[in-house]
Amino acid sequence: MLELCDLKEMHDEAFLANESTREQAANDAIFYWVTQWDDSLLDSSQLVYKGEFNILRKAGRQILADLASNIVEVDFEPKNSERNDAAEFADGLYRSDSRNNASIEAQENAKTEMIVSGVGAWELYTEMASRRLDDKNQVIRRRPIYEANNTLFWDPEATSLDKREARFVSKLQAYSERGYKKLVKDLTGEDIKKIHPSNFKDPEQSLVFPWIMGKTDRIYVTKFYYREEITENVLVVTDPFGIAVNMWEKELERVMDELLYAGYEISGSYKAKKYRVTQ
Repeated sequence: MLELCDLKEMHDEAFLANESTREQAANDAIFYWVTQWDDSLLDSSQLVYKGEFNILRKAGRQILADLASNIVEVDFEPKNSERNDAAEFADGLYRSDSRNNASIEAQENAKTEMIVSGVGAWELYTEMASRRLDDKNQVIRRRPIYEANNTLFWDPEATSLDKREARFVSKLQAYSERGYKKLVKDLTGEDIKKIHPSNFKDPEQSLVFPWIMGKTDRIYVTKFYYREEITENVLVVTDPFGIAVNMWEKELERVMDELLYAGYEISGSYKAKKYRVTQ
């Protein structure tokens, strides 16, 4: 179990690892969206007319148009050549989910930020498919992550583009004083009247990152995801017809009584590695 000091240390490590690259990417975003002439050179110019020819915005729109006309599609391929119907069904489920309004917004935002600053991302989450009490199905949705360059801090050891080998990631979100009070009440039920650094659970004592900054009392809260590789027992369960099924030991504990009643028996075991993600 990670302690608060461990989380702050890893966050600071990720914050410092790519600080210069992140600042340059942020400057690129300002250069693209705000102004290309925000410097001392224009202030000292004696020209009567001061303007700009924004060719970057035109190039960005052209890249977005090319991506829209050449959409990257996901195609599921079955390991068994006789299960093409299952692969087509999976293709349909993925496409229907990606056409959800929230998913479209998340993808478009990520593509735009990727073009401008080189970093774009979205967050996957699940929600119930409907509000009916008898419907227990869940669907996967995408949530936009705005300014991913400034709000996502990855494990410095992860060098791949998709960060697949990352041990952790810290996702920042800024709150006003009112918003932070509401967050505390939603999570703990505590109704705080005023925020003092002394009772802020010590995050402001981080060595690098300022969790409270500015005269507006902007407060940063992070979602921290930590992944570790663990070894667990796998049990081989055989049904009355001799068909073997592999199950994790902890998963088997929940349904052991039902399986034994149905005539299943444990025929073997072995150890296997898997990833565990904690938030």
